[in-house]
Amino acid sequence: PAGQIPLFDDPRMRKPVNRLAAFAGGLIPPVVALDIEHHRRRRQMTQDELAESCGIRQPTLSNALAGRYRLSAWVTHRLRDILLAEAA
Repeated sequence: PAGQIPLFDDPRMRKPVNRLAAFAGGLIPPVVALDIEHHRRRRQMTQDELAESCGIRQPTLSNALAGRYRLSAWVTHRLRDILLAEAA
């Protein structure tokens, strides 16, 4: 492979997701769940309020944070919009 750029051998691509901003959906890693909980509490929201804002139910959010349920990319995007938005 002379002259080819090793795109998939980049060490940055092997780095695990550890923040909500980098999470794209699926099973939530424990460190991302902690990040979500941190932002939720900082905004003084209950899980029920956050889940309702995302268009899901509280048990679904709770199970997703525990790693028992996958979140869609759409719900993940809503979580980022709600939790990472600048405080008004």
